[in-house]
Amino acid sequence: MKKKSASKLSILIEREYMVRVKKKSFIVTTLLVPIILFAIFFIVIYISMSSLSDERVAVIDETGLYSDVLVDDEYYTFIPSSEPLEAYTDKAKLEEEGLTAVLYIKDTLMNNPNGWSLYSYKKLPSGIVNYIEDAFTERLKEQRIAQYDIEGLPEIIEDVETTISVPTYQWDAKGEEAKSSGSLAGIIGMILSVIILSFMSNYAGQVMSSVLEEKKNRIIEVIVSTVRPIDMMISKIIGAFLVGLTQVAIWLVFGGIIFVVGSLVAVGGVYDLSALSQLDPAQMGGLAGGMSMDSVAEMQSSLEVLQSINFVQLIIMLLVYFIGGYLLYASLFAAIGSSVSSDEDASQFMMPFLLVMMLGFYIAMGSMDNPDGTMAFWGSIIPFSSPFVMMVRLPYGVAMWELILSIVLLYLTAFGIVWLAARIYRVGILFTGKKPSLRDLWSWIRI
Repeated sequence: MKKKSASKLSILIEREYMVRVKKKSFIVTTLLVPIILFAIFFIVIYISMSSLSDERVAVIDETGLYSDVLVDDEYYTFIPSSEPLEAYTDKAKLEEEGLTAVLYIKDTLMNNPNGWSLYSYKKLPSGIVNYIEDAFTERLKEQRIAQYDIEGLPEIIEDVETTISVPTYQWDAKGEEAKSSGSLAGIIGMILSVIILSFMSNYAGQVMSSVLEEKKNRIIEVIVSTVRPIDMMISKIIGAFLVGLTQVAIWLVFGGIIFVVGSLVAVGGVYDLSALSQLDPAQMGGLAGGMSMDSVAEMQSSLEVLQSINFVQLIIMLLVYFIGGYLLYASLFAAIGSSVSSDEDASQFMMPFLLVMMLGFYIAMGSMDNPDGTMAFWGSIIPFSSPFVMMVRLPYGVAMWELILSIVLLYLTAFGIVWLAARIYRVGILFTGKKPSLRDLWSWIRI
């Protein structure tokens, strides 16, 4: 009997899986999502680069003191002009000479900070305004330093203005140190939390939609006559989960291919983190296309931090918490789908649980600043929020007893919710008409 039941369950899971993966929506989403994401990435880069187009600015310097302040570069060209400002009020003249703006300096800026103005016929990009302001700020700083007539003062001030950052290290149980970064750990944790939230809400929601669709089409009445309702519910939960794994696997393959191709194009080869972190700054600068030494040092520091993070543990815990959280919320959503007869009623029942998920996510965001705080601790222990919060805490390091307690509570609660949802599902799946009350749901559980 058990073998027969298991056979029916496997058939139901296979049916649920095949129905979903053969849908055009699945194929389109699976193929388009990575393409759209990478397209957005490259469009943003293209827009940011195109915004740095060649801007030509006429400079009218009535003081004759600032002719060497503004230096042409790849994006900005500054053209000295002896014509009066009024000559450029004609828009046609600016367009004919290909000018973006006119910088008018009528007084020495040391005595009159308002002795200059920038004119144009359009809103100027912030880049060119910042470039001009930074250049003149540096010149005024040099002039004011020179007024003190102290030998070596510019070098002294430059030395005093040097900023430093303290390197942070984390000791392991053996007392060995490894480079660490709280901000980078928090970013990694939030990325994992976002992954869990998005996939959990998406695929758990699909379970509810599938149940509700079959219930409205009366298909479920035929199926339930030959299989147990509990098998139907579990098959939908597992089927949606397998569809999600398939989608993620395809996206990972896409991502891997793009990473390899991108590495070959960008730096001429595929490098691992340990190899890159061992290069000296000059070699790193060569690979990165002539980056500044400060940028190279910062990149190497980040690579060292990434090396110190146990990504194997993070991936394993990501799967553990995703499966537990998915079981919990997918069961709830399956129960909702079985107990209502319309999309409107389903949305009303879903809302409290979606708010709980969002609350867990916001607790995770708050945990970035204090991963060992009271809110972070309880958020990572309570099953309804632990999948989100624990993902943020893990990169910082979590005591083993906390991790075990969190996982045990999550799965105990998940299996308890599965049992409750199954009790509701077996009655609710055949229930039509009015929206059930809480008393109705309680009576279904007790039957």
